[in-house]
Amino acid sequence: MSRKLINHIIFIFTAAFLLFSCSQFNSNIDEVLDFELTLMETVDHQNGEKLILSEYAGTPILINFWFPSCPPCIAEIPEINEFYLNNKPNVKVVGVQLVGFDSLQDGQDFLNNSKVAYASGADLDGSLIVKYKISGFPTTIFINRKGHIHQVWQGKITANKIDEIIKSMGN
Repeated sequence: MSRKLINHIIFIFTAAFLLFSCSQFNSNIDEVLDFELTLMETVDHQNGEKLILSEYAGTPILINFWFPSCPPCIAEIPEINEFYLNNKPNVKVVGVQLVGFDSLQDGQDFLNNSKVAYASGADLDGSLIVKYKISGFPTTIFINRKGHIHQVWQGKITANKIDEIIKSMGN
């Protein structure tokens, strides 16, 4: 196979993946699955810090699944960060990076350059993507104070939409 044909095949696969993965699809997860995540460095968190999701019980939680080469993921992260900075005493925000198309270092570089403050770590073995049945990127999961999934949003989200969903969860 020629290098040009291989590049063409890779381009078509990548375009198809992004079209599929960055679209709105329904997710069929129905329960919150606890996990431990080793965090990358952000404004508010140190590299290597451990996050255990169940320790956030009693607080609304937003979990955002993303990866650095996903354009809608990159477009929404400043919005998620803005929401976090305005609401961090009352809501927990966790970013989970898919590693595959991008390296852990690619994710860390993006977090540094974007001055992301909320907790973010990488799903190194893909187990969280599988556990939470993530079928598209970005995907944001909203968990209420009682620990139940309130809503799953697939596709780019704005700070205003996050605020609206968090408010719809009530107390």
